[in-house]
Amino acid sequence: MAWAYAAIVELALPLDALIHEGGYNGRSQALMQMYSFGIYPGLAGLCKSGMTMAPGFTENCGPIQYPRMLRWLRS
Repeated sequence: MAWAYAAIVELALPLDALIHEGGYNGRSQALMQMYSFGIYPGLAGLCKSGMTMAPGFTENCGPIQYPRMLRWLRS
């Protein structure tokens, strides 16, 4: 989910292109709130695999931080 959100941001698309009303088994509204509060499901995994950096998940965050990506594919 965090990867898809980063892609939406990169492409300058609206969040509802990813999280549409009625989607995610009726949990779309809760997901939209999570993202608006800065809670990103899956971010820890992206940081752990070296695809991005974020405070609290990556030591010594550089200038590129989530939702910007260091790379889009895992090695």
